[in-house]
Amino acid sequence: MSPGEVRLLARLAALDLPPEQGTLLGDAEVLELAREMSAILGHVRALSALDLAGVEPTSHGMPLPTALRDDVAGERLAREKALAAAPQPVDDGFAVPKVVE
Repeated sequence: MSPGEVRLLARLAALDLPPEQGTLLGDAEVLELAREMSAILGHVRALSALDLAGVEPTSHGMPLPTALRDDVAGERLAREKALAAAPQPVDDGFAVPKVVE
């Protein structure tokens, strides 16, 4: 990647000032970013060359157990016990502040 391409990307990403206002990125920073981005693009090219035919898409490299439990009906909490912790029960439910006009 050339320094000119780095400066253009910096402007497009709003990381740098428009050309008429000068620049926030110094020449050394631009050269370093060009070197780093070229290396990253080289890695992407190497990955693009891999034959992935038959490889199933996945969000993880290995199966992960679910953190959720099975949805199984259990013992119900008695209404009186649930409402006992309410600061201001109303009839057979919880009183909450009005949030919609």
